[in-house]
This record gives sequence, structure tokens and C-alpha cells, in this order.
Amino acid sequence: MLTLVAAVAFVWLTLGNSEISWPIRLLPLIVLAIGDTFAWFTIRPPVMRADALEVRCVNPLYGRRMRRSEVAFVFRGLHFQPGRAGGTWDKSYLFATSDGTVDVWCSASWFSDDGITEFAGRLGVPVRGNFSARVKDQVDPKAP
Repeated sequence: MLTLVAAVAFVWLTLGNSEISWPIRLLPLIVLAIGDTFAWFTIRPPVMRADALEVRCVNPLYGRRMRRSEVAFVFRGLHFQPGRAGGTWDKSYLFATSDGTVDVWCSASWFSDDGITEFAGRLGVPVRGNFSARVKDQVDPKAP
């Protein structure tokens, strides 16, 4: 926001100078507006959404969805995050099907436990686990 104010101020301050062309005056405004919009889309917090058909984690860097009818339970576990140096195990909420397949996950740092518990309650599914089990793509459906 501050950058857009600076760009507008630049345009306003250069109005009296006829040597500066309009494209040059508007260039900072256009570049900063695009940059601010991109930054806003990439740093906004993730959101969990559910409608009659699907459950989704809306995040600019990660977005997954699954059919709402397939969500059997939410599992608290350590989800493997691949990376350049092999990867890390991140505390995550894993939305799993009845056979334990994980289709949607979200980091525990993104949402509170109460928030996920309430979200699972609205979906009508239980929340299991205690962030101790390591999970890649499959959860034991009988795990407590």
C-alpha cells in the first residue's frame, strides 16, 4: 500500500515537469501495482473451505481439494515435506479417506487445533492422532 502511495506521489510531483513523458510517469505506478497485487496473493494466509461437493485448502503456494463425501477423518500427524536436502517432517492436519489415503493436508502452523476440530465437526468427521505418527500418503485408518 505504501508503495502505491509513493507511485501516486511520483506521478503528482512530476505533473509540472513537461520533460517527463506520461509513459515514464505511469511506469512506476503500473509496476508497483502489479508487484503489490502479486505480493498480496502470495502472502495471504491459507483458508480451509468446504461446500456441498468438496473440501479444499486454499493457499497460493499449495492448493488441494477432495470430494467432501470421501473425507472419513482428520488425522494429526507428521507429514513429509520433500525438499532439496531430502525433506522435513511437519506437524500437519491430514484429511483422509476411509482407506487412509491422504488427499488434503494443511500445516498445523497455519491453523489452530480448535479451528480444525470445529471444521471437522462441521464436516461430521472425527479428529484423530497426536502429531507423533509419520505419514507420507497413507494413514492407518484404525489409528486412534
